[in-house]
Amino acid sequence: MKSSKTKLKFCVTGGTGFIGSNLIDILIKKKASILNLDLNKPIDPLHLKYWFKSDINNQKSFEKVLQEFNPDYLIHLAADATMDGRNLDDYKTNTVGVENLINVINKLKEKLIFIAASSQHVRKPGTYIYKSSKEYNPLGLYGESKVITEQLIMNSNLKQKFFIIRPTLVWGPRNYMMANAIFSYINKNIYYHPTTDNTVRAYGYVENLCDQILKLCYLDESIDCEKILYLADHNMLQQEWITLATQFMGKGNLKTLPSLLLKIGSYFGDYIKPFYKKYPLYTERYLNLTTSNPIPLEKTFSIIGEPKINIETGMQKTAAWLKKFYEVN
Repeated sequence: MKSSKTKLKFCVTGGTGFIGSNLIDILIKKKASILNLDLNKPIDPLHLKYWFKSDINNQKSFEKVLQEFNPDYLIHLAADATMDGRNLDDYKTNTVGVENLINVINKLKEKLIFIAASSQHVRKPGTYIYKSSKEYNPLGLYGESKVITEQLIMNSNLKQKFFIIRPTLVWGPRNYMMANAIFSYINKNIYYHPTTDNTVRAYGYVENLCDQILKLCYLDESIDCEKILYLADHNMLQQEWITLATQFMGKGNLKTLPSLLLKIGSYFGDYIKPFYKKYPLYTERYLNLTTSNPIPLEKTFSIIGEPKINIETGMQKTAAWLKKFYEVN
């Protein structure tokens, strides 16, 4: 880790997003020097002074400011994350944008630490026997685009030290997508879970994820380890996580329905989804809900340790944020 007397410089791409904004909150508390490269204006007014409007798909829009800022750490979180893309052109940020970023990084100092976010979706749920981090079986076009992200970086011959991280299901304050989906269904008392569910998934509370990212930044230079790492809290029963969410949101016990009924409902969702996009259940979502997707975390924990915030504390903070969010929306 660099000397504590030096004000460390962090560039975050996608710093206006869910994970990025939480990371910037932490960096502000650490009194770091911050540059947020993002097309979108920050929601938090305290973040405005760190924002530089740019599009990593256009190298000219950020190259000069990034070279002038000359960061110690570059954390790449910007991404096209939709699962509804029609072709790979809908995921240019994950392909063209990464190429542009690599081009500029090659012009920066050698002591820069580069951390790039990929996704667990480079492997489909259910394909969790891992022999190598370079074995791919992507989920949809989004997963394909993130495979390209990883391959571009691994084949780039960057002179700087880098890590590729694969976050899992990340939750917590400012996750507006989950606030308008799973948490919204729970809040409205319309969420029903399969009665018999032994599905195992990896969940990551956003503050823990940010802490894990920063621990990789500060990792002793003498430590030689995997370049590709999964980041999450733990593998756990999906039903346990959703039960806790239901309880902390003050909705009592988790409501359940037989799996067969939910499966039938998902077929109906496939039919109605083209006309009513807000219908909450369809086949893809049902399969995702009922397919285990544990990930290997042993190497991650051996390098940077166990997560510091437990699930109950994280759920309490998330429920408090959700309460305020629903009051004004």
